[in-house]
Amino acid sequence: MTTNTPGTPARKMAAQLVHYLRFKFAFGDAATGVALLKQFLPAGALILRSNVYKTTAWNSATSAALSVGLVGGTGTELVNAADVKTATGLVAGTLSAGALVPLAADVQVQAAVAFVGAPTAGAAYVAIEYIVDNDLNAGQ
Repeated sequence: MTTNTPGTPARKMAAQLVHYLRFKFAFGDAATGVALLKQFLPAGALILRSNVYKTTAWNSATSAALSVGLVGGTGTELVNAADVKTATGLVAGTLSAGALVPLAADVQVQAAVAFVGAPTAGAAYVAIEYIVDNDLNAGQ
């Protein structure tokens, strides 16, 4: 029965496939070090990997580092200070211990760039791959 009450915003498809979150982070999205709240990961998810695709290098004065993490955590569980000032390209995230276990509850992803010297250009996409607990061994 439809209740018009929204459920969780976390993406969890019934099929056994790799799920992902994808979002863009650009130079003007937030002040240095200010975390932007992004999508949700669902309870029980196992995070496989995270990547940063730099499409436009930040042109800040001396540095620009992108971090991606989980709200309520360190803010660096998925990507820890990826250099987004240098040339465009791929930066593989390194998952910390807090991201290597099934998530206990739905959790929101956050992203922040710390830079020195306000940039006027810079953009990157972040992709987070995960699988959910939807098999016949639920709870095992």
